[in-house]
Amino acid sequence: MKTIRIEPQQNVARAEFQLLSSRMEKSIKGITAELETSLEFVYHKHEAVCGLVDSANECFKPYLVLTLAGYIPVSCLVLYALIIEDITSIDAAILSCLMILSSMIAIFVILFAGGLVSSKADEMTGHLWKIKPAALSERGLQALSIFVTKLCHQSTGFSVYGLFTINMPAIITIFGSILAYFVVIIQFKSAESSVCPVNNCTMLP
Repeated sequence: MKTIRIEPQQNVARAEFQLLSSRMEKSIKGITAELETSLEFVYHKHEAVCGLVDSANECFKPYLVLTLAGYIPVSCLVLYALIIEDITSIDAAILSCLMILSSMIAIFVILFAGGLVSSKADEMTGHLWKIKPAALSERGLQALSIFVTKLCHQSTGFSVYGLFTINMPAIITIFGSILAYFVVIIQFKSAESSVCPVNNCTMLP
């Protein structure tokens, strides 16, 4: 299965969010007029970068679905066969392990790349909470309120057809589910091994 490369687009979006976050952080320490000017500039620029991410997501979400829906079930099936079926061939066992490892690496790269974009976009919220309302005019307060509301109620990043947005917690969720599946298989195998085989016996009259 071919893995779609999202690193170039991810790097552009991540760098833009990082620049906006740094500018906002520096502007908070400046005078009121510069802060309001920077706030409006960062808000419009942030909107533009979010639009870029949404446009890229429209292109990549079919490949994200195919990759996640392909690698995860295949890895689980191979893992099941490796543990339950007692593969005795060394070559088959090594090939199965390499297949699982390559699948996990591909999934991690995709999730981590998308998670970086989401985390950099969310950094802006922390800077905005540091702004003192008394330092802003009425227009500045309105811009700040709109900006904070947008960041708090809208997930920014690559999404899988609206099912979930790829962020850092998604990495823990998906790999935690795979780990739980592995533990269940191990327990099932242990329970199966502990059952004594039934021997044939002759019924006495």
